[in-house]
Amino acid sequence: MGFCVELGPSACFTSSMRVYLLRHAKAVPGFPDADRALSTAGQQQVRRLGHFLRDKEEFTPAHIWHSPLQRTRETMEGLLEAWGGSIESTQVCAALVPEADPEPLLADLAGLDRDVVLIGHNPNLELLASLLLSGEC
Repeated sequence: MGFCVELGPSACFTSSMRVYLLRHAKAVPGFPDADRALSTAGQQQVRRLGHFLRDKEEFTPAHIWHSPLQRTRETMEGLLEAWGGSIESTQVCAALVPEADPEPLLADLAGLDRDVVLIGHNPNLELLASLLLSGEC
């Protein structure tokens, strides 16, 4: 469900930070796609993840960005509730929808100096992970 990329200073990023890539938890089938809610299993998944992260001292994101789709918002809300930590900001990010080109996110991420959780969808997150790991910003 998740993946962490630790970025150090580079041509793309001026400070060290962690970018946590999190695919939304399991959602119910349905239409329209944007309105699909988390299933009971998905709600349990995100609670387990939040409880797991509660014990990880290194998990200290300052920001959570999520796509505008309902299941990512619900994933964020469940994660925050189960984790119990505090963050500086949450933000709806249209560049995290499934069909979006993730490349414009790189410039937004470069402007951050603290860890961020990105909650989105595949294939967008897979492409973003590839861009971040390849260093081709």
